Amino acid sequence: MTDKPKILLLIGIIAFLFSTSVELKADMCSEEVIFDGAENVVGMGIDTTGHYWIITSPVQGYYRLIIDGKQSDRFKAIKMLRFSNDGQRWVCFVKDNVNWNIMTNDTLIRLDCDSVLNIGFSPNSEVLYYAYKIGTQVFYKIGNRAVIRSIAGTGEMYVSWAAKRYAIGEIRGDRKIYKLQGWETPTYDEIRPLGFWNDGEFLYLVKIGNYWEIYKGKESISETYTNITEAAMNIWGTAAGFLARRSSNDAVGILLSDEYYEPLISKSYESVSGLALNPMIDLIAFKATYNRTNFIVLSSTEYSGGEETGNPHWTYDGSELYFSGCSSDCFINIDGRKYNLNQMFERIDDFVVKPGSKTIAYASGSNLVVRDITSGSIYAGKMMDYVTKPIYDWGKSAYVALGRIANRVYLLQCAP
Repeated sequence: MTDKPKILLLIGIIAFLFSTSVELKADMCSEEVIFDGAENVVGMGIDTTGHYWIITSPVQGYYRLIIDGKQSDRFKAIKMLRFSNDGQRWVCFVKDNVNWNIMTNDTLIRLDCDSVLNIGFSPNSEVLYYAYKIGTQVFYKIGNRAVIRSIAGTGEMYVSWAAKRYAIGEIRGDRKIYKLQGWETPTYDEIRPLGFWNDGEFLYLVKIGNYWEIYKGKESISETYTNITEAAMNIWGTAAGFLARRSSNDAVGILLSDEYYEPLISKSYESVSGLALNPMIDLIAFKATYNRTNFIVLSSTEYSGGEETGNPHWTYDGSELYFSGCSSDCFINIDGRKYNLNQMFERIDDFVVKPGSKTIAYASGSNLVVRDITSGSIYAGKMMDYVTKPIYDWGKSAYVALGRIANRVYLLQCAP
C-alpha cells in the first residue's frame, strides 16, 4: 500500500470514530471477575430473570455448575438447567459416578433411573415437575402428586398455572397423543401443544389431513389453515398468538384472548414471520410482507420495515415494541418512532432496550456496547474474547452480559 491510501484510510477511521463518539467509559461500564479461570469454561449465560450460570470442566469427563457465584460439586453430566418464572428457584439434572440426581438451589434428590427426560417449574413458579425412565416405563412426577407411570410415554409434559392440571405425552402407533385428567386427545396426524389456558383447558394445534386448527379442550376454536408456522402463549394463559397461512395462500396473524369473543385475525399478507407476543398485555406483533414491501404489524398498525427488516421484540415489561431495519440507511424503531443510524453501521438484529431510555445494548463479539439512539454516541466496556447476548436487568438498572477472556469470566454492566 502506498502512503496516500494509508493516509486516506487513517483519515476515514478517525472520521468514523468522531462521527459516532465511540468511547470506553469507565464511569458508564464496569466489569467484575466472577470466575477466575481455574477450570475450563464450556458454557455460560444469563437467564432472563438476571441469574448468571457457568459450566466448567475441572477434569476431562466431569463438569461443575456455577450459579451466581455458588459452585456445585463436579458431575459426569449436567442437563436441562431451568429457572422459575419468578427467578427465585432453579433446577437441573446431574449425574454422579452412578446415579442421576435432581439438583436445586438448596438440595440434591437421588433418582434411581436409567435416563432423565424433562424437568421444570409450573408457571406460578411453585411446583416442580420432572420425568424419567426406568427400563421401558416413563415416570412423571408433579409436586406432591403420586407418580404417574406410562409404558409409551415420551417424557413431554405440560402443567397449568398451579400444576392442578397436567398433560403428558404418549406414543400410539406412529402418532402422539396427550393424556389429561379424565380424557385424552385423539390420534391426529400431528399435534403441537402450547399449554393450559387460564380456565384450565388445554390449548394445542392439530393437523387433520392437510389442514391445521387451534383446539381448546375438546373443541376447535378456529378456521382451518394450510399451515400454522409460529405459535406462543403467555405464562398466565390469558393470550396466545399464531402466524398462519390460509388455503387462499394469504398469511395472517391471529390473537387469542378472553377479551375477544373469537380469535382476532389480522389483514392478509403475502408472508408473515417473527411472532412477538407481549409479555404483559394481550397484543401480538409480527413481520409481514405485501407487494414486496416489509412491515412490522401491531394490531391494525403497520410500521415501515425498510428493504431489510428485523423481527419485532418487546421490552421486558411489554411497554415498548422495537425492531431494526435498513433502506438507504439503517435505523432503529421504538414504539413507532424511527431513529436513523450512521451509514457505516449495518443492521443490528440481537439488541435489547431499556424501557423509556432511548438507548440500546448489544454484543459486538468483543464488547458489551451501548448506543444512545438520539445523540448517536456509543460507549463500551472492556474488550473480551467473547460476550453473551445482553439483557436489561431492572434490578441492577443496567445492561448486563457475561464476557470471557480465556477461561476467566466477567460480569459486564453498562448504565443505560
